[in-house]
Amino acid sequence: MVIVAQLVRASDCGSEGRGFETHHSPKGDSEMNRFFYYLCIMIEEIVEQKILIDPILLEEINEKIEEEKQVIIHFSLYADLAGDMARIWKSTYLIDVETQIKYPLLWAEGISYAPQWTQIPSTRPLDFTLIFKGLPKSCKTFDLLEIIPEDGGFEIRNVRRNNSDVYYVS
Repeated sequence: MVIVAQLVRASDCGSEGRGFETHHSPKGDSEMNRFFYYLCIMIEEIVEQKILIDPILLEEINEKIEEEKQVIIHFSLYADLAGDMARIWKSTYLIDVETQIKYPLLWAEGISYAPQWTQIPSTRPLDFTLIFKGLPKSCKTFDLLEIIPEDGGFEIRNVRRNNSDVYYVS
């Protein structure tokens, strides 16, 4: 460990690499010079080695990264009439327009899940957030659909993907 720390302080293993203030002349200490010479060779070999990751492990890591991605949609919903209410069904999805693959709603904050209702304030919007499973990089456009057995579900079509996967709807 100490050797590595000393090497980090040196910019290379040439003339500058001897400046460790050992109070020994570099020319008079041939044993020390040989030590640094071989150490430099070993370090170069280590640096040149390529790190290989097992392909199965790499695939598992990439799957976990995909799992951790999320799409966040912030809503501001205004009431048309006093007493208007809203709710979200767990059967709400983002759907890749090209592949038609559904990505489920993971979490809703600030709005009730069906069958409960949340009253929309008459003086300000109901602000809520929906969090969905992450979309693949290949998805360029998606639909947000609340697939429910009645009229009036949320439906937003042809949303263009952005780099942050955070969206605002009002």
